[in-house]
Amino acid sequence: ESDLDLSDDDDEQIRMKRMSSEYNEDEQKTKIIQAITDYVFKIETADKMIQFELINRIKDGDVVLTYARSYVVEKSLMGAYNEGKKFKVIIVDARPHNEGKLLLNALSSNCPDLDLTYTLISSAS
Repeated sequence: ESDLDLSDDDDEQIRMKRMSSEYNEDEQKTKIIQAITDYVFKIETADKMIQFELINRIKDGDVVLTYARSYVVEKSLMGAYNEGKKFKVIIVDARPHNEGKLLLNALSSNCPDLDLTYTLISSAS
């Protein structure tokens, strides 16, 4: 047997050293956290841009028709209401989740003078 022959233990140690130099757990965690942070920032920025656009599109006398519930739409409607705009909201909903009821409750509690109508899609024909 020559000096160049490596035992299984030596071979494993070499592999482990190579892996540890290529893979740093703390560095990978930092990269993952940064990627998640960047993703969340992009989503939040898009939400704010959509809200800004929706609020600007709502004019006095408008009727806004919504389906179920969207957080961004909900915040936009509240924002338009808080700016003093006078409009009506029709919430169309569907079973089994009835998410529109959540929107109805949020708007009725945060926008007491807002004209709201709630209906199920099955009765909207």
